[in-house]
Amino acid sequence: MNENRIDHELEELMNQEVEIPEAITKRIEETCRQCKREEEKTGGNVIPMKKRSVWKTVAAVAAVCVIGSTGVMAATGVFSTNKQEDGNQTKYNIEVDKEAIAHDVTVTPQYTVPGYVDELQNEDDSSDNDQQADEAHIKALLESNPDADEQELRENYQGYLEMQTPTSQWFSYATRDSDGNFQGGYSVSVYNAQKLDNIMDNWEGSVFEYQKVAGEEKTSIQNLDTRIFTYKTESGCPMEEILMFNSTEGFVIQISWGLDDKTVVSEDEMKKVAEGLRIDVSDKEISYMTDEKREIYKRIEDLENNMTKLSDDSSDRYAAGISADEVVGIGDTFTGDTLWADAGAGDASYTITDVSVKDAISNEEYGKEHYFDYDGSVAQWVNEDGTLKAHDRLCTPFGSEDSTEENGIHSKYVVVKVKEKNLGKETADMAIPYLMSLVKAEDGHYAYPDKNYSPYGDYRLQGGIADVTTANDAIYFSEADNYKEVKGETVWGEHSLAAGEEKEYTVIYVVDDDQLSNMMLTFDSLKLKREFVDIRQ
Repeated sequence: MNENRIDHELEELMNQEVEIPEAITKRIEETCRQCKREEEKTGGNVIPMKKRSVWKTVAAVAAVCVIGSTGVMAATGVFSTNKQEDGNQTKYNIEVDKEAIAHDVTVTPQYTVPGYVDELQNEDDSSDNDQQADEAHIKALLESNPDADEQELRENYQGYLEMQTPTSQWFSYATRDSDGNFQGGYSVSVYNAQKLDNIMDNWEGSVFEYQKVAGEEKTSIQNLDTRIFTYKTESGCPMEEILMFNSTEGFVIQISWGLDDKTVVSEDEMKKVAEGLRIDVSDKEISYMTDEKREIYKRIEDLENNMTKLSDDSSDRYAAGISADEVVGIGDTFTGDTLWADAGAGDASYTITDVSVKDAISNEEYGKEHYFDYDGSVAQWVNEDGTLKAHDRLCTPFGSEDSTEENGIHSKYVVVKVKEKNLGKETADMAIPYLMSLVKAEDGHYAYPDKNYSPYGDYRLQGGIADVTTANDAIYFSEADNYKEVKGETVWGEHSLAAGEEKEYTVIYVVDDDQLSNMMLTFDSLKLKREFVDIRQ
């Protein structure tokens, strides 16, 4: 957009005799004072893209009054927002003006809540683990889509993943429990103009959509239009969030924290985080996704969808269930794959040697150090006698988006003993099995349940994987002291076996009483072909 034309249009606008409301007049006066302060100071939190004369900035504010109500974006604006409210639901739609020049923004948190640490500070984005996972996924895509353009997929897969990431920056802070595991915390997310455009295109604005809103405060932080929401997630977790909008430079900052955790952070502390952010707007201009790239990414998305359709997430596969020849029993040894091997490599063997259902267990027999976050997630749900407290869950019929809350659900411990062996010629990564629900039909095949159960509120003893069925991870892993380290953090359940090495270990799951008769284990949850072990009780 031509700057001389902008200057001319704004100057004409300033010469108009316009009755400016008092609220806008105050904004203009504050803008003047702010511009003066920016000229005098040598530093500060907000580093402008370039100096603007006071009259031009004032004109931009006045433009909001004169033409903003017509729905036309102000000349200096990169995006406009449209707030939609429906009962206790609130959603912000953001329309990005791709003709306006937007610059990249970098945010540096300068205030950290006492007792909290940066969860991501030791991460290495170029880790071998990520590369192996990406390569395994690309191979799975090609295997399930034989006609796919392999060169196009490989050349554009990283860009596709980047497009799928809604934020331009993300920070996560948490405390550590007595075992060194992260718990609680808050996050800071940054969205530049390119990411905002992608969000509206790919997520239909759901990133800024709030359910069960209990309160909304309008305020200003760092001279940015700010909203503070109190709401609940779909799973019932109470949350609070700060949204800071800068439509002139083209970015949104989102600070989120939970309200039901033992380590809950106060709103005042979160405001300190927001006020302490260093916001740097660079000279680097934002480039938006081209139509050509959008088409390429759409083709990759189609590959993903087709692979999903071929996997257990499709209606046909769901209806067909699992045939009896895909299922083995307790004590049976079967051949499968190590974690990052090609599907069908057959470089590992597995045996479920024993399964027992227990009303109660003790820390003397199963030490706290082998749990995933015992103090933070498990202890509050265990009675003094070692039995489990009743919990709430959500019930969602298959194919439906409507969930029903169910209360007072009782559970048992399911203790599973596993023996595995690396049949390959090199050290390989392994993973503990997932627990799932499958219902045995009269004709011998195993059907997926017609309802999906998921944890509700602050209940953390059953964590689902990305699946259409009920599934959860083990809360206990006897080899937890030896499980694999990735990016400076330990990845729950992953561990390594040397070539030819055999290992035995114990895992413990929490299963609702009404699901004990449907229990199945799988070691191959991330691939198209699965091996299932029937452990129904």
